[in-house]
Order: sequence, then structure tokens, then C-alpha cells
Amino acid sequence: YITGWSIYTIGFIIFQLMFFGILPYSYIFSSIIPIGSIAEVTFFAIALADKIKLEKAEKINAQHEAIRRLKENNKLKSEFVNKLEEKVDERTEELNAAMEEMEAINNNLITTNNELIEAKSLIDKDLRLAKNVQRILFHQKSLENLGYDIAIAFKPMIEVSGDFYDFYKYKDDLKGIGIFDVSGHGVSSALITMLAKSILRENFYKYIQKDLIDIFHNSNQELMKELIEANIFVTGILLRLHESRIEYINAGHPDILVKNKKNTYPILLNNESPSGIFLGAFEGSYPYEIIEIKNSHDSFFLLYSDCLIENSNKK
Repeated sequence: YITGWSIYTIGFIIFQLMFFGILPYSYIFSSIIPIGSIAEVTFFAIALADKIKLEKAEKINAQHEAIRRLKENNKLKSEFVNKLEEKVDERTEELNAAMEEMEAINNNLITTNNELIEAKSLIDKDLRLAKNVQRILFHQKSLENLGYDIAIAFKPMIEVSGDFYDFYKYKDDLKGIGIFDVSGHGVSSALITMLAKSILRENFYKYIQKDLIDIFHNSNQELMKELIEANIFVTGILLRLHESRIEYINAGHPDILVKNKKNTYPILLNNESPSGIFLGAFEGSYPYEIIEIKNSHDSFFLLYSDCLIENSNKK
């Protein structure tokens, strides 16, 4: 195209030069414009055909490249889908395995829970039985016509209690009252109450003509033999009743409260608690103080365990 245009341009210039007489007229030079036009058209057609061919080739190459990229993308997509399916399958297997494990754990928990429910049912049954046994042991058939007004409040924290009380009667006379507390809580303490109650009752009658200190000393020795490996001790108060006086001894227990017409007060010795060492904790004979209290008809005596102190409110 450029060549044809150049020939046409040169022919046009020569023709103008001949037209103005600058160059002499010549047939060859007069025909150069048509020849240049023909050459220009010919070379333009060739250039246009070459351009069309080039654009067609580029288009075909672009299509091939697009097809190649599409195939590559399809291949990558296929690989991604395959890997995703593999991951999904692996994850599905893991989830199925986890579900099976969870189901096994759940079944095990259900079995264990049923066993615990059954065990608790048996324990509750045993506790109810122990409660009835303890009530039978603590129950006094008749506390009337003994010369005293007696009221009892006994409510264990669970079915059984580590606290216990006892009334010591001889014929129709009330000779003594005791309230005791086995250390700890629950069934173990409740079991010890039966042992301690038996030992203290036996020694009260055995040493009825001796000091209350003898009752505690001998009870302590017997409890030490029985409780040496149990790491349990017993606190308590023991009263021996006479017609006009009451003997009082304390083994590490909350003090008695006395209420009369004037006021309410604890029984103290030299303004201090007469509490001695608890029972079943140490070997040997430890000193206890015996206090004599006037036994009058207008006095009330409150014997209680530490539950009354532990459950006190803000007032």
C-alpha cells in the first residue's frame, strides 16, 4: 500500500511539473498517474488481504488460547472438585466415626446413669432403713411422769445423724440426760453414734455411784480402742439428776443454756466454759470439771448440738 501510494504521489508530482512546463512532455510520464493509481489499488488490496489474514490468524490464535485456557480451567475445576469430594468424603467418614463414638459414649453414660440411679436407690433404701434403726434406738417409750417436762427436736441434715441423745432411767426415776455429737457428717458418723451411745450408756450405769469424770474417762478409753483408726471423736454433755441439784460435765460440747424467770445464760465456771477434751481423741485421763446446778422448778435447760450455732441467722 505504501509502495503504490508512493508511485502515485511521484507520478502526480511529475505530471504537475510537465503541466507547468518544468519537465518536457513524455508519454511514459503522462501515464505514471494511472499506473500509480493501479499500483496503489493493487498494493492496497494486497495489504488489506494481508491485514485480514493477519487479523484472522490472531483471532484463531485467540480462540485457541481461549480454548486452551478453558480446558485448563476445566482441568483445574475438575481437580478442585475431585479434591473437594475427597475432603468431603474424609470429613464425612470422620463425622460418622465421631457420631459412632459419641453414640457409644452416650450409651455408656446412659448405662452408667442407670447404674447410678439404681445404686442411689439402694443407698436411699439403706439410709431409710438406717434412719428407722436410729429412730428406734433414740426413741424413748415414755418420758412422762418422770418429774420433768421434756421436749425433743431431732432433725438430721440427711436421713441419719451424727448427733444423738439419751435418757438414763432407773425404775421410774430419771437419773441422767446426755447429748453427744460425733465429728463429721453422714453415714460414717451415724454408725459411730450406735457404738458411742452403747458405751456411754453402759458406763453411766456402771459408774452410777462414782463421779461423772469416771464415766468420761472410761468411755474415752473404750472409744479410743474402737476409733483409733477412724480419726473420729465425740463431744458431749452429761447430766446426772438429783432431787435438788444437777451435776454437769462437758466434753468439748456447746455449753448448756439456762433460762429462769430473770434471764437466760450459759453455765460457766469462773466466767469460762467448763468444756473439757472431747472423747475418743486422746489416750489418758484428762481433767474435767463437774459443775453443780440448782435444780429448781422454774428453770429450763437447753441442751443442743453445734447445728444450732452453725445455722444461726444474722440476728
